[in-house]
Amino acid sequence: MHREGLPHDGFELAFDGDRHRIDLAGLTGKTVMVYGQTEMTKDLFDKRTAEGQQFFFNVDDVVPTDLKSDQPSVHFTHDGAKIVVECDYIAGCDGFHGVSRQAIPADVLKTFERVYPFGWLGILVEKPPLAHELIYANGARYLEVRLLLETNGLSNQEIVPWAPFIRNCV
Repeated sequence: MHREGLPHDGFELAFDGDRHRIDLAGLTGKTVMVYGQTEMTKDLFDKRTAEGQQFFFNVDDVVPTDLKSDQPSVHFTHDGAKIVVECDYIAGCDGFHGVSRQAIPADVLKTFERVYPFGWLGILVEKPPLAHELIYANGARYLEVRLLLETNGLSNQEIVPWAPFIRNCV
């Protein structure tokens, strides 16, 4: 994070044609770090590997068991071998149709859902950044986030909802 992260002292809000900077460092004495999800994943993998922990990819026959007990476990097949991982808890992050959701007993299953009426589109451009901190902008039909992706100042990303993008392209 210290090598790849981008420290920010604040961010900007843009609306009605004006930009307003929020000085986080000045208001709170603290800053934030913008750090890519892939870089964070790499760091977590490196830490787990350094601690001698194992990863299993491309497994079959996954069955979470004893979910209501103090010692749940996950059974699966990896490279032809049957493996059991004993757990303190299980975080089933395999999606709506994954085996985790199906294994949760009905009397404990709780679902929370928020449906957003838009999709997101990321656009990478090679141009000098508008600012070196995040900019959140809104309009009547969109929310836009502009962020610097690389420390060399060449790549920016604009993330905008699909509807305005499509409207502006047709």
